[in-house]
Amino acid sequence: MEADIFNFKFCLGCLKHGRWICDQCGRHFIPQLPMCYSCRTVSGGYITHVKCINKREYLTSLMVCFEYNRVIKRYVKYIKFKHSTVLLNEILIIALPHILTYIRNTQHFTRNAKECLLVPVPLYWLRYLNRGFNQSRIIAEAISKETGIDINNRCLKKIRNNRPQSEVKHKNRVRNTLGAFRFNSKYISEEVKHIILVDDIVTTGATLEECTKEIKAVREDIQIHAIALFRPKPKVIRKKLLPVTNMHKINP
Repeated sequence: MEADIFNFKFCLGCLKHGRWICDQCGRHFIPQLPMCYSCRTVSGGYITHVKCINKREYLTSLMVCFEYNRVIKRYVKYIKFKHSTVLLNEILIIALPHILTYIRNTQHFTRNAKECLLVPVPLYWLRYLNRGFNQSRIIAEAISKETGIDINNRCLKKIRNNRPQSEVKHKNRVRNTLGAFRFNSKYISEEVKHIILVDDIVTTGATLEECTKEIKAVREDIQIHAIALFRPKPKVIRKKLLPVTNMHKINP
């Protein structure tokens, strides 16, 4: 096991010896309110509002577990650059209860599992070989194990080795992901009506939007949802829930 073989496991948030995530730093795992993916106002069920979903190839919904802050950033960097699946699994212990509650309270995910499919956001093959794992796939596998929703790693491929989004200015991130993914519908059943994209972090949403665009170009009938562990909190959160009539209606 990583580091623990020599008994020097330490918290990446404060460097305290003994645990990967100490109690004090664990407080920085701040749950996010259910919000509209686009306008970031509070929205029941994480549903994207109709007025927002018509602007671009927006997701039907985006469920985010926690706020992305300076302490969380240290954990994420360690996972990606130190290739630590151990730390990722520690984070999943904290995140999974939130994800499972969301899925079990969402009717179209529980009514017929065969109509749903978990699709991890893929890595380019060279980056995958360098890192040794795809963190989005590990997250998706954990969700699949607990919910029984199938996971598919073949239908969506990364075909362009673009720069990591973290190295690109926000205004250039949409351009950076253009043409980076390819969707092949032959790997999924016609029965599938809901695809749940899985990723670790969402910022501008450019990656998820590019994936959504590619899927919709081939299977317009499929509704695209997403689950992510982290996203930076919006500058202003309007906590008043919008009426149900203003929310995007999900087809059964």
